[in-house]
Amino acid sequence: MKNFTFELNNKEINMRLISSDCEKIEKMSNCTLLDFVQQCSVTSIITLLQYMRAGTGESFTKNMAYSFYDELVDNGYTIATILDKLIYETLVVSGVISQEDLNNIREEREKINNMTPEEKAEMVKERKNAKK
Repeated sequence: MKNFTFELNNKEINMRLISSDCEKIEKMSNCTLLDFVQQCSVTSIITLLQYMRAGTGESFTKNMAYSFYDELVDNGYTIATILDKLIYETLVVSGVISQEDLNNIREEREKINNMTPEEKAEMVKERKNAKK
């Protein structure tokens, strides 16, 4: 199996989300995996980190995920960078999203970051109207 691998504090970290864990997350959260990822809450990040580390065959508990999250934060990561640089990359390796999907997510985020406040307000208004 392929893993997403990165280095943290001179340690090689492997992450992978396996299908049975995807199903567990969906049942636990009562929503699709992608909806769960988009919550961007500390709770969802911790849960994903736990399952993504365990997906490589490593025994990884919730308490270990808390410590791992804190280690990431101590090394300059934020929720946004954990999501982008670790979770999304792991979702690509795990077959949940494609590299093209990830590129599109990043391009859309860059567009939004470059918008004026007025343009952002108009986009929010349009999206609310589209949901009706």
